[in-house]
Amino acid sequence: MNSKQLERLLTRLSGYAPGEIDQRMRPLRAHELIPHGPVGRHAPDLEPLHVALCLLALVARRASDAGPTLVRAMSLRCIPHPEALDVKFEELAPAIAIAVALGPSVVRRIEVAADGRMAWLDAFDRRFHFTDNPAAFDQVALHPESYDTQGASYLGHAIVFGTGAIERIHDEATDDTEAGYADRYAGATTRHVKKKDRR
Repeated sequence: MNSKQLERLLTRLSGYAPGEIDQRMRPLRAHELIPHGPVGRHAPDLEPLHVALCLLALVARRASDAGPTLVRAMSLRCIPHPEALDVKFEELAPAIAIAVALGPSVVRRIEVAADGRMAWLDAFDRRFHFTDNPAAFDQVALHPESYDTQGASYLGHAIVFGTGAIERIHDEATDDTEAGYADRYAGATTRHVKKKDRR
């Protein structure tokens, strides 16, 4: 899947107009975070990490904030889950790349705060918390039982990629790719919700 094909898919999944999707992708192209060049059948294919960055470009509530919010969100670090220490997520963008490569059988839901300061990922029957707040890591180290409540007080908006969206993105991103694609990364709808709508 090339960048234009992904933009068309994200238009359908997000409800954003094509022009807004294009505006949100501009920082990625400008800083060469995703491949671009020839168009049509000669356009370069996106790797799962490229797709993950494109998804993070949708996080900000306003297209004009997409770049700074993306930069903040892509490097959010995962607080190790005290009951799932065998699962090693590091930063958010590579974790989303795993969802793109392996699909909803591994990652069922991705939720990212609209200001890019925290995220939650449902995978391996657990809910993993990503943040850039060092105090959250200290809190969990002292009180492991507090893990599932990390970020519960967030009052802003978040963007959600549910099972249906992850499956669609996975299916289209991995269509007609070479064998072993998923192995290299083992790296329905999309909507903004308020805290009261979160489970």
